[in-house]
Formats: sequence, C-alpha cells, structure tokens
Amino acid sequence: MRIYWYWPFLREGDLSLVNTLAGPGFDLVVQTLDRPGAPDAVLGDRLEIRPDLREVRELATWSPRWAADRVATYAARTSSRRAIIRSSPDITHVWFLNRFADAASLPRLARRHHTVVNVHDVTPHNQRLPTRLERMMLARIYESDATLIVHHQMLRERLFDAFDVDPERVEVIPHLVRPRPSTTPTKHSGRRVLFFGTFRNNKGLPILLDAIEQSSPDIEWEIAGRGEHHLQVAVQASATSHQNVSARIGMVPEIDKAAMFERADLVVMPYTAFESQSGVLHDAYSHGVPVVVTDVGALGDTVREDRTGVVVSAGDASSIAAAIEELLGNDERRQELTDATEAVASQRSPTAIGELLTRLYNSILA
Repeated sequence: MRIYWYWPFLREGDLSLVNTLAGPGFDLVVQTLDRPGAPDAVLGDRLEIRPDLREVRELATWSPRWAADRVATYAARTSSRRAIIRSSPDITHVWFLNRFADAASLPRLARRHHTVVNVHDVTPHNQRLPTRLERMMLARIYESDATLIVHHQMLRERLFDAFDVDPERVEVIPHLVRPRPSTTPTKHSGRRVLFFGTFRNNKGLPILLDAIEQSSPDIEWEIAGRGEHHLQVAVQASATSHQNVSARIGMVPEIDKAAMFERADLVVMPYTAFESQSGVLHDAYSHGVPVVVTDVGALGDTVREDRTGVVVSAGDASSIAAAIEELLGNDERRQELTDATEAVASQRSPTAIGELLTRLYNSILA
C-alpha cells in the first residue's frame, strides 16, 4: 500500500507514529514544512520524509505583505502536494487542513483519489473572514468525498449538528500520545503549574492571570508560548510583578518543552472556546501530568472519561484557582490522576493509533 501524508507540522515526537506505518506492505511519503525543528529528511526503502513545504513569514497581521505572503505560501503548498499526488498513492491523508486553500483544492482531490482528512477544529479558533464566508469554505471541505477523522465523539456530533455531515463518513480515532522523551529526572516542587501553548484569545490567559492573583503565593506558575501581542504583554507583566510566575515568550524547542512538562505537577488549560481536541492535553498525558481544564470542546468530556484531572466551568477564575489549590494539596489524589494519564498513554500509543489507521485504510480500499 502506497500512502502519502500531508503533515505540515510534523515534529520529532510524531516519528513514532510514522514508523508504525512504514514497513512491510506499506510505502509512506510524509511531506512537512521546511522550518527549524522539522525532522531531518529521511529516505529509506519504505519511508521518505520531505521537509519541502514553504513556511509563512512573520509579518504584521493583515498588512498587505502579510496577505500576499499567505496567498503565495498556500498556493505553493497546494502545488507541492499536487506534485506528489500525481504519483497516485493508494491513500492520501491530509493531517492539517487550511480552509483558505483546501476549500478549492480538496473536493477535487477527494473526487479523484482515496482521501482521508483530519478535522482538528470543526470551526477555526481564529476567524479571518466574515462568518458566512468561513462556513461556506468549511462546508465545501466537509461535503467532499473525503473520509473525515476526528479525535472524539463530541466532535463527530458537532460536524453533524453544525454542518449536517453524514456520521457514517466520520471516523473517531483518539489523539496520539507521543512516547515520553528521555530527559534528565526532575525534582518536583509539588507546587508547579504549567500553561503551554499558543497565546490566542480563546485560550483564557486573562482568566488564568486572574486565577494566579487569587492563588497562594507559594504556587509556582510557568507560562510558555507565543501568539497575540497583547496576551504576550499581559503574561510578561504578570511575570515581572510576581516572583512566583515565570514567562517564556517565543517558540520553545522540543527539548525545553519536554523539560517544562517533566517539572510540572499540574497542567492548566483555561480555554474559553474550543471546537477541537487538545494536543497540549495529550502532551500532559505523555509526561504523566494531571490536568485542570475548562468544559469546552472535547476537553471536558475527555478528561471526565479518562479520569485524568478536574473539569471546571469556562471563564471562572475562582474555580480554576480552587481546583489547582485542592489538587496541589492532595498528593494521593494527584497520584491517582497521574496513574490514569499513564494508562491512557498506553491506550493511545503510536502502535495503537497505527493499528486503527491501518484498519481504516484497508476498509477504504476494500
């Protein structure tokens, strides 16, 4: 079976899944971005990794240069993808959608080739265009002949409710838990909480900063990521005014990210809106760290089902602060949650997810 994965944001940790699909009976080509941190190009008997997709430039949002660069970059990526698909793989798997490019290109692709598409965000976190136009683009993608994958049943139902997608066209495959990286053992303080990820308006950072104000001064807070300028400024201001808050603004290399999760006692996700499954949640699982999350998207349902943390109402800083305080003060309860994360990590290992993907591909070709 010849498989092509369009995976722009492939990371070193994802190679564990790549390797499960590259072997006897499978030839796999993975196309990813040409950017720092991308896995080195690999060319073997069964696997080729091609880091040749064009990366967008860091420019002022909505400036003419920003818009022109986005248009040129998305067109170049679509052209690069089309060039590989001309070799007619048995399965084309698009791991990350871009609604601006894929609304036009993906329906045509899915008519001509067996196509699988991961739907991470049923609706985008950042709306770039008027709501009606955004929905039209998403509907064109979801109405195509592609098989859609989501990471939770709630997202499958959301596709049906919001876009009238036939549930029979949607497969639920859990989010991968990457193998725990080898790091130097870290001595835990027992009082460290980590927020990690992109600084977007839906991530609830102002609410988190409010929760920090309401919390005991002996809790250590680590906030890492980058994104909206006003959120970066707010996080940096909190770190400047509080000795127990550290901020790392910018792209975090994988080795440093792993160290952050390793020294964390809890991971907090105070999101206010979210129609997705969380990669950060599964990074926490990879490192055996319990979580405090808000009840949005698939977050609340996943954590309740997995029994890996505490779920609170979105937008409630007091509840976030109270949940964190309670868990940090209860070592036994926190250990129970840690054990649960490790059980889930085994169930969603690269081998387990690879088996589900193999089964799906075989059913499509049957």
